[in-house]
Amino acid sequence: MIAGKVIFADFDSKNQYVRLRTDATPELINQWSGYLPKDNDIRLSRFKTDYSGMPALEIRIWEEKDGKYVRYPNELRNGDKVKCAAIPVKSKGKIYTNLGRDILVVQKSRKKKRKVTYFSDCEDN
Repeated sequence: MIAGKVIFADFDSKNQYVRLRTDATPELINQWSGYLPKDNDIRLSRFKTDYSGMPALEIRIWEEKDGKYVRYPNELRNGDKVKCAAIPVKSKGKIYTNLGRDILVVQKSRKKKRKVTYFSDCEDN
């Protein structure tokens, strides 16, 4: 499990990923995964399908309520503190950090979602 704050999450593209800012030292991440990240940022990713075209299992996002884990109804937002299952995989001489199926939301972001207001400088007659 890797814990950190969500910088960005995208589960809609064919390569699903989460970028986290972790508290782990870059040396520890390098020892574990084989590469040295910048600014303690780590990218966990996975493909929606495998090489034969079979769809991967859906990513599950969980939160703890009353001592039990329940499905998290919202999408991940910037600033959410999470724990992600991650698997280092060696392929073609490189080490990649694959995102596991389960993500646990430890603390929700307190940032309010910014509401974008649109205005027009054309006057209606």
